[in-house]
Amino acid sequence: MPGATGPAQFTLTYDRGNNGQVRLNIQLQLILLPAPVVTQQGVVARLTGYQTDLPGAARVAAGQPVLVSLPDCRQRLCTVSFRVGGRLDLERTSGGGRIDVPIPMTVSVLSIR
Repeated sequence: MPGATGPAQFTLTYDRGNNGQVRLNIQLQLILLPAPVVTQQGVVARLTGYQTDLPGAARVAAGQPVLVSLPDCRQRLCTVSFRVGGRLDLERTSGGGRIDVPIPMTVSVLSIR
């Protein structure tokens, strides 16, 4: 949404590949990587001190693995949505405008039972 500020929202989706009704418990590992320093339109932005609404991971350091569960997955697509925010430090050298700070992450499947 243009002009919106606040935590970024993400959705992790696991595609079972079929419509079988067998219950799956899926464990994922999420790692938030350090956000790059962004310079746009005369503004330098640094995002640090990640915070999430994932259970057990309210504060997350860059590089720290976080366990994400998709319990009782019975549908073809199972999802979990979460938000990531943090401390945003801005330094204006000239101009100004919209700043987009990417939050890089990796996600790996640990287990499917």
